[in-house]
Amino acid sequence: MVRLKASGYVLVYLGAALLLSGCPDVGLKQHIVELAAPKKPTNLTATALVQSQVSSVRLDWINNDTNVTRILVERSNVSVSAGFTLIDELPKTAVTYLDQLGLNEETQYWYRVGAENDVGPSYSAVATATTWPLMSDADAVSADFNTLSVGFATGDSASSVTQNLSLPIIGANGSNIGWESSNAAINVSNTATTGTGTVTGQAVDTPVTLTATISRGTSSSLQKVFNLTVKQSDAGAVAADKSALVIVYGSDDSASSVTQNLTLPASGSNGSTISWASDTPGIISTTGVVVRPDTVGDSTVIMTATITKGSAVEQKSFTLTVKLSDLGAVNIAATVLASALPLSFGTGDSASSVTQNFTFPTAGSNDTTIEWTSDNTAIINTTTTEGTGIILRPDSADTVVRLTATIRKNSTTAASHPYWDLTVIKTAVTDADKVAADKSSLVINYASGDSVDAVTQNLGLQTVGANGTVITWASSNTAVVANNGVVTRQMTDVANITLTATITKGSEFDTKVFSGISVLQSDAGAVAEAKADLAIVYNVPDVGPSSVTTGLSLVLTGAKGTSIVWSSDKPLVIANNGTVTRPASTTEVTLTATITKGSEFDTKVFSGITVLQSDAGAVAEAKAALAIGYNVPDVGPSSVTTDLTLALTGVNGTTIVWSSDKPSIVAINGTVTRPASTTEVTLTATISKGTEVDTKAFTVTVLGNSIKLRYLDGGAWADYPDPPASTISVSEHGPALYALTSSGELYSCDGGWHKLPPAALTGARSISAYTGTLWALTSDLMLHYLDGINWKPASLNAPSGSVSLAGTGNTLYVLAGSTIHQLDGGSWTSIGAPSSPVSIAVRDGVLYALTGAGDIHYSDGSWTSKLPNQAPADSSVIGGGSSNLYVLSYQ
Repeated sequence: MVRLKASGYVLVYLGAALLLSGCPDVGLKQHIVELAAPKKPTNLTATALVQSQVSSVRLDWINNDTNVTRILVERSNVSVSAGFTLIDELPKTAVTYLDQLGLNEETQYWYRVGAENDVGPSYSAVATATTWPLMSDADAVSADFNTLSVGFATGDSASSVTQNLSLPIIGANGSNIGWESSNAAINVSNTATTGTGTVTGQAVDTPVTLTATISRGTSSSLQKVFNLTVKQSDAGAVAADKSALVIVYGSDDSASSVTQNLTLPASGSNGSTISWASDTPGIISTTGVVVRPDTVGDSTVIMTATITKGSAVEQKSFTLTVKLSDLGAVNIAATVLASALPLSFGTGDSASSVTQNFTFPTAGSNDTTIEWTSDNTAIINTTTTEGTGIILRPDSADTVVRLTATIRKNSTTAASHPYWDLTVIKTAVTDADKVAADKSSLVINYASGDSVDAVTQNLGLQTVGANGTVITWASSNTAVVANNGVVTRQMTDVANITLTATITKGSEFDTKVFSGISVLQSDAGAVAEAKADLAIVYNVPDVGPSSVTTGLSLVLTGAKGTSIVWSSDKPLVIANNGTVTRPASTTEVTLTATITKGSEFDTKVFSGITVLQSDAGAVAEAKAALAIGYNVPDVGPSSVTTDLTLALTGVNGTTIVWSSDKPSIVAINGTVTRPASTTEVTLTATISKGTEVDTKAFTVTVLGNSIKLRYLDGGAWADYPDPPASTISVSEHGPALYALTSSGELYSCDGGWHKLPPAALTGARSISAYTGTLWALTSDLMLHYLDGINWKPASLNAPSGSVSLAGTGNTLYVLAGSTIHQLDGGSWTSIGAPSSPVSIAVRDGVLYALTGAGDIHYSDGSWTSKLPNQAPADSSVIGGGSSNLYVLSYQ
């Protein structure tokens, strides 16, 4: 098929036939296809893009016709109406195009686009753009440094990271960006085009430092630090709340002895919810309500807590013992007591034949007490000596006496009262028989809890026998156990005390010996022994009181059953329970232990316990101490010409990372690249220790490379030939003007500047004429004078902090800090100064001072007088001579 265009028509030739559609007088099958030119594109815009390595222009337009075969893109670098050439052909649907074909930087180009079909092209209006200048590697890195940021997921921020991060790998200006993470909580992956910070949930909030290294080329590189916090995961929150979860018991209750309702926490401190289940809800409900059993003894109940946050779930079980109720306790105790005869008779006695004293229990099962009553107290007395039935045998006939037991717990008594009938046998016939019988039944009655091996209370010594005998006692150590049984406990245990009882009736008597009695030490002795043994336990990593960082173990019970209570003179640093809260600065604390037993007590003081400062305190102290180090000839931030010393570690073990808002001028390692013009740079130090971080900003003024030297010509400042690079001081001497550079080289000007022979003077700061030659001040405060072609040291030092030197034929001055000193008879004397002086000079015997505000004062006794002409802007050094004043300005 062949298409032939003519007068807006298309003739279609198919094989041997020419088809003309719409011509009824032609006999062939014909078709006429009318084809109009396409509508031209509109809204063409040309935008020059900021690129770092290649010039480019983006074109955008709107297509207005679908009867199009292609889009033509044409460009001219001549004018809006001439010089257009085709640079590309695009599909008919294209609406944008990026031109990077041989474009020059900072050049204007004109563009048009055409929509073409079989009729021909229709062109848009012309659009123009001028390409941007290309960036250097250093500028591209700096620009990408300033715009670089971390991409957070919705709802996240630097202080709360829960989802993966988006990390740029390529900067907008073509730099490469590599990422490093300080913690596995964020795992960074770098690919050719994208970067991802994969976040792993943590048990606790975790600080992470991401460091981005931005580089392009082989010599331009910067680092940028992002301090982030990965938030605790739901699993971490659940685990922490599980570990901290406890049941709150009523007063005096514990897990092994529950008598009151429980408090069951419903939520954890880390945001979890807590639900409870009971394996015996009839005893302990899921809300902690306790119903004590009445009949079956103590009940064991397992309470299970389910701790939940999000999809994280854990369980924790508590095994509790719910004590039998008082009513159940006394009824069970009564049943147990009644099941067997509970009385202990003397040798040969029984319930049907009682001749001697006997014992009975005063404590029953389930912590009950047993009270005994006798229906004939003249024969059996149950109240004189606890736990002992005292027998007074009748003389005439055997007697039956009933003993009744009442079981009690707190205010509850048993419903039943067991009883036993005892037959007390009448007395023997002779006094000797009575003595023998009472000797046989005689015992020492020990107080509850005491025994022959452990006596702490008075002894019960019977003085009348059951058969009417009289009993007297003698002690082998009356200072400890008196003859009447009164016990006086000593500071230490006392053993092997013997008590001898003499039993008498009429003229008959006998003795009975009780040996091996041991009296335990007194409460005062126990307290003294516990005090001597008491020590504080320091926990890892601490090893003693001189450097405490963790909690202390403070025992609450001491040797020999003593109790210990602690008090702190600084409870906010060390609490009374030993909890340590590290302060902002290292602090000494005194702990006092009060050791008690019974009514006896004593104290033991532990002083000089040194609690080391917290990480936050260390950071604050390091921040206060941090300063920038200035190198010769620089003395401060207002006129920086050389590299800075930036400390990477601070006091108290802190770490310091630096950033610069103009790294091309002052790099983060302190390297200074002086700019074309004087520039302020802000350096920010990030001080950290552990998880604590703070920042401190410093502003320094870096002097420009361009140095201007001017002199006062009448009432105006006039230009002097530009001095050598890095000139820091000038002074007249004789007919010539001399210049000193920061490297210590000396120049003179006689129609032009010439380097002089003296070797460079290390640490040079300032020069001035004095005593017929040139003198120089160096950074070590030494003064030197020019002897021929050599510098020689003078036997004279300048005051501390001296930065500027000025002299006349016989008078020498130095500026040290904000004070001017004059050499007077071999020593320096302060003569005052105007406010904020930065440099001094002498002209025609008069002393002048340049201030930070640019004023030039001269000495008139008060320094209030000043020249009407301020120094030119950015002037920081003044020089003088016999007739002129000079100033150095760093542009």
